[in-house]
Amino acid sequence: WASLRDRLAFGLLDAAHCLSAMLPAAAIGNDQIGIPLQTPLVLSESRAFISLSQKLCYQLQIQKDDTAEQSAQKLVDYLKENHPLSLAHVFQHSIHHYCLKEWLALAD
Repeated sequence: WASLRDRLAFGLLDAAHCLSAMLPAAAIGNDQIGIPLQTPLVLSESRAFISLSQKLCYQLQIQKDDTAEQSAQKLVDYLKENHPLSLAHVFQHSIHHYCLKEWLALAD
């Protein structure tokens, strides 16, 4: 994602699909580049999902009828037991980043 942003900002690309949060971050200079970008088209809104590996779902005993709060609590409890865990999101100002933080905040 950052590569696309950089290539747009420096004129190497004329158009690209980007995360919606990249545009306001660029506009306020909060993206390390500081070159404003514009978008004429939004393809979707609020369609971010949090995905867990099947292995982790089994370890946490996550059920399909668990609420967001229950699954978040299971993950936080797992972390409090000092189990290692790697979490990722695509861009520091992406909706994915904020969804992940909001989900974890439901538990702790």
